[in-house]
Amino acid sequence: NSPYPGIEACNYDYMATEDDGSCIYSCIGCFDAEACNYDADFTVECNDCCWYPQVNYDCDGNCFENCEVEMNISLHSGSNLKSFYVQPENATITTLFSPLIGQLGAILGEGTSAVYMDELGWIGTLQEIDSQSGYWFEMFEEASFSFFGYAVDPGMEYSLHSDFNLISFPSYGSVGISDGIPDDVEDLFSAILGEGNATVNNDELGWVGSLQRFEGTKGYWVLVQSELSFSFDLTNLSEDAASRLFTAKTPAGYEYEQSSQ
Repeated sequence: NSPYPGIEACNYDYMATEDDGSCIYSCIGCFDAEACNYDADFTVECNDCCWYPQVNYDCDGNCFENCEVEMNISLHSGSNLKSFYVQPENATITTLFSPLIGQLGAILGEGTSAVYMDELGWIGTLQEIDSQSGYWFEMFEEASFSFFGYAVDPGMEYSLHSDFNLISFPSYGSVGISDGIPDDVEDLFSAILGEGNATVNNDELGWVGSLQRFEGTKGYWVLVQSELSFSFDLTNLSEDAASRLFTAKTPAGYEYEQSSQ
């Protein structure tokens, strides 16, 4: 049986008296160059056989714009410094963190916070999550949760004020500290503090400390000397997580005490 009803096989012979199963249809196909199954070698056009990708997807099913993805977050007991490279469909803390009721006690951002009370729910100035910001999550116990949303623009611009800023990292994977900060503003960064690690920008040695890489899902305190705007340089982005394995001590003279406040 022909896969293309009404179209003769490529090797059709009008003198043939029986079907011996030798019909060839490889010359028949889609003539529309924008279709996924287009082939310039086709010589006979098919009837309604062209197929096309869904909006914002390529022919292999890969999303390239406004893509809904699932983000998974793991949290340990105590203080966790986190950020989000996926913008939740509903960014309000009441909705986003409802799976963590009884496990999550408080969320602290830069100059804002919210505490969960059994009788009142979430109270405080922090109402929803911002993808450019980092947050401290105070956990009563280990937990994990996931949500759906849209990947943020990894090239988005951060506007920093002089002194400490609590910011996010806008991508999955990781990138080295020096690689991730554009050269034209790197000298204005004095120090970067993560959860339990840090690095300082030494005039002679460059970045020195236990924090080696920016990582997806992590938040960071960045100390800058003056107001500036920048976007992370993700040219050397890797999908590894090297900084989780780095255990070097903070160099002498650069010890710090970090507060989640």
